[in-house]
Amino acid sequence: MFKKIINGRTSRVQFNLLFWTSMLSIQYIQYNFFDEVQLFHFFIWLAFALLLVERRFHDLGISLKDPLSLKVKKRVLLFKEGEPYENKFGKPPKF
Repeated sequence: MFKKIINGRTSRVQFNLLFWTSMLSIQYIQYNFFDEVQLFHFFIWLAFALLLVERRFHDLGISLKDPLSLKVKKRVLLFKEGEPYENKFGKPPKF
């Protein structure tokens, strides 16, 4: 089941929408200092963000395990269109 979640693809619209709204929600609940519950929420968000980044790389046809992924700029994740055809990570996202 977990492999099914990671192996999908996320379009740039999905990525931007989910990433930035989740980041804003973390910023909204953050107070002047972190307590244990807020730290737990932060690590849950961090895992979610890394999952989104991995799935966005899959839309571009790259895996995080590839050395090429270290050279990819942030702008590519936010603005570059994904592959319009099916690649080794799955079918193109519909949203």
